[in-house]
Amino acid sequence: MKILAISGTNSCYSINEQLLIYLSKQVKQLSVELVPYTTFNLPIYSIDMEQFVGIPDSVQFFAQQLRAGDGLILSIPEHNGNVTAYFKNLIDWLSRTDHQFLRHTKIFLLITSNQLVGSRQVLQIMNDCIPSFGGEITAQLSLGGFQHAFADGVMLDPKIETALQTQLWQFIQSLSDHNQLIQAS
Repeated sequence: MKILAISGTNSCYSINEQLLIYLSKQVKQLSVELVPYTTFNLPIYSIDMEQFVGIPDSVQFFAQQLRAGDGLILSIPEHNGNVTAYFKNLIDWLSRTDHQFLRHTKIFLLITSNQLVGSRQVLQIMNDCIPSFGGEITAQLSLGGFQHAFADGVMLDPKIETALQTQLWQFIQSLSDHNQLIQAS
């Protein structure tokens, strides 16, 4: 199975990227491809931009990868109680390739923050948003207090590690169940 993993930020210091790297090392039985934030150097979406320039090649390529993949791990930060402008812009462009660009995609949704309460607002936003594009969230975790729970590539908090592993297993199981259904039909 092929899993894509993307961070919802364009920061090279992203804790979301650190979490995705850590998580990809935990999944030995699957191919996890981290999509670097530098993949998308996008203008702010507008209908005028789309008409005059077209949909950027990087967006079209990523949409093809999503369709060809078995699942998606999203690690999304919170900016001012919402998703980042970077990630919202990517969604806007992707939705122009096909409004159901996440059709049949199983998703592990991670919301990461250095704040202790995590980013529950972003979790709710994404839970409302993803199904409208055809995706199915099969596992999710809001990880607050990241700087206290994670350092030097190691999860320091055993409770968070257990929660992360439980959600990861649930995600992998949903992918296995989905593939078995496809093979049976």
